[in-house]
Parts: sequence; C-alpha cells; structure tokens
Amino acid sequence: LSIFVCILITAGIHLYLGVTAHLPVFSINAIGYVVLGIAYANVGIPAPHNTTCIVLLVYTALTIVLWLLFGAHTLIAYIDKIVEVLIVGLLWYTQRID
Repeated sequence: LSIFVCILITAGIHLYLGVTAHLPVFSINAIGYVVLGIAYANVGIPAPHNTTCIVLLVYTALTIVLWLLFGAHTLIAYIDKIVEVLIVGLLWYTQRID
C-alpha cells in the first residue's frame, strides 16, 4: 500500500508541474507512473510482478538521475525526490523479501 501512495504522490506532483508549467514531459512522466502503478497492482495488465517491480524501480531511478542532471532544484522537487527515493527503497526491499 505504501508503494501505491508514493506512486500517487509523485504522479500528482508531476501532473501538477506538467499542467501549471506547461511542460508535457512532466505529464508524460505522471502517466508513466500511473501505468506502472496499475501494472504493479496487476489490475488489467497481465505482467509478471517481479518484472513490473524492476521496471518501476528503474523508471523511478531514471527519473531521479534525470532530475539531478537537468531538473530545477526547488522545494517541490526535493519533496518529490524524497518520495521517489522511498519508492526505490520500498521496491528494493520488496524484491529482497520475495
């Protein structure tokens, strides 16, 4: 459940930034999080859970790296990165106990 809450938070932040700043890349990133979150929950998307977990982990890590390289270092960005680090950590932990 905590992974889904984090996914919803980061997707919401990216969607907010995409709409308010008129930057479609943020909206696309939000859609990616929602689609991967649905796949992770196996709701309507037949995907192996282990594979989906790894893809979501890599997607989130890539988002963090791209922000480090190109992103604005604002308060909302730092809050979002904390949430994304939580996603990576929780997914990593989930992979270890499976």
